[in-house]
Amino acid sequence: MKQITEENGGKIPRTLIFVNKKVNTDRVAIECTTNGFPATTIHGDRGQHLREEALNSFRSGKTRCLVATDVCARGVDIKEMDHVINFDLPTDKDGFIQRSGRTGRTHKGYAMSFYNENEDKSMATEIARIISQNGQESPAFLDSYVQESDYNFGQGKDESAPAEVNEYQNNNNDNGYGSGGNGNNDDEWDTPLAASESHQQQQRESSNHGAAAAAAQAPQQSSTPVIPDATADDDWD
Repeated sequence: MKQITEENGGKIPRTLIFVNKKVNTDRVAIECTTNGFPATTIHGDRGQHLREEALNSFRSGKTRCLVATDVCARGVDIKEMDHVINFDLPTDKDGFIQRSGRTGRTHKGYAMSFYNENEDKSMATEIARIISQNGQESPAFLDSYVQESDYNFGQGKDESAPAEVNEYQNNNNDNGYGSGGNGNNDDEWDTPLAASESHQQQQRESSNHGAAAAAAQAPQQSSTPVIPDATADDDWD
């Protein structure tokens, strides 16, 4: 906030700050206010009257910073937005576009995002591509994720698959499926597939006899599924 205020000629810009959990709205607002940037909040735990007061204060310019969750900010039309700050990145690219688009209504606003490598890595590639498609230069660390993603795609890796699956695919791509052995220790992947048809048939017949004998002795069990109790995360708005 200090930096963008200095860049705005010392005047605090009208700034909408997004967080993902309502528990963080008050924390961020208090931090802003303590450092000389008066802020108010809208989130699910505030009543309608308090939300309207906060919005009116922000719209009038009395309060220059508004901290909000996506749910509460949805449908709120605020003109002349100077800045949007993603204190928490959204969980999908549509959310990122919708948030950042709030500054586009004035054709002069800015959007800023904080990136947490431990929590936001899944969004890195999407954000870098969105920035690039808008003719802007993305940070080098985001570009590195795009390059890594493109490389993995070219190698036939599925980024959503577990590491051991990608490793299996990589080994088979390197070895060329059906090519002669190259001295690597890849037999552990091939051995389960090397059983002969006759051996597999023997295993199936043995298994069928065993299953039939067990079925004759075992009592019937209920097929009613057990549904665990669902718990809600009250922190999310």
